[in-house]
Amino acid sequence: MQFRIYGSITGADLLWSESWPAVVVRDGVFSVLLGSDGSPIPPGLFTGGASRYLEVEIEGEVLTPRQQLGAVGWSARAEAARDVDCVDCIDGSKIADGSVSGADVQDGSIAGADIANRSISSADVAIGGITGTEIADGSVAGADIADRSISTVDVALGAITGSEIADGSITGTDIAYRSITSADIAVGGVSGTEIADGSITGGDIANFSIGLANLATASVNGAKIQDHSISAVDLSDAFGVTTYGPWGTSSTTERLLNIGGHPFCALGQTKLVNVNDNGTNIWCRVFLQYESPNWVWYLSARSNGYTTVTCEALCVN
Repeated sequence: MQFRIYGSITGADLLWSESWPAVVVRDGVFSVLLGSDGSPIPPGLFTGGASRYLEVEIEGEVLTPRQQLGAVGWSARAEAARDVDCVDCIDGSKIADGSVSGADVQDGSIAGADIANRSISSADVAIGGITGTEIADGSVAGADIADRSISTVDVALGAITGSEIADGSITGTDIAYRSITSADIAVGGVSGTEIADGSITGGDIANFSIGLANLATASVNGAKIQDHSISAVDLSDAFGVTTYGPWGTSSTTERLLNIGGHPFCALGQTKLVNVNDNGTNIWCRVFLQYESPNWVWYLSARSNGYTTVTCEALCVN
């Protein structure tokens, strides 16, 4: 006997066949187990719900019509499904595209290895779903940051240096009030243009730092000169200065120096007295005394016994 399975009732679409050389027949009844005599029925023969038809040939005579197979053939697939007990035995080729939804995936079971490289887009990420922990250190570039989106709260204290600041971009409004010190200013960086007129006081000027080059012509008058501070060495020879002294003493007894007859100074000159100290019973003076037959000028110095007094008499044009 020959047994054949077709995909149609009359077509030549043979799917399987098997030959049984000796079959016992009693009163026209026989029994065989198809697929058990050397030609197993392929597991995929009964998939997809398509109809299958059995054709029987006995001693060269084909019995017609072919008989449609019922649920018996598909029960073999059910038996196979019952016996499925495996891990990772179902791959993508066995799952229809788009047939798996989020409800079919176990929560928390998707790992990085399950996701195709570079397949996650912004549409797949929840708003606020990415934190600094998910971002690789040093991987964010300027192109990843929205224009003008960085504020002071995003910048670490002390993180901005001169290298990050565009040259010439800092204005007065960017600088904290009264925060600039001398350490922030380059040597020679401040000129008269940067100093407000009339704002410099004596406290701003270093001791003994003003020289002749800093003084305007005729800017110093008598009101600016300390009393009794001018000596002969401060005066130019063009003044025609005549000096008498220095003359000094540390005694309480007045000491006199005869500095010439009358008149003491030439016509048009002025008598000056310079003293390095004064106080009770301390003096320098010039006086005129008559000593017959002439008047005589004297330079007088007197101390208190503790302080040395030095006197100087000048005649100045």
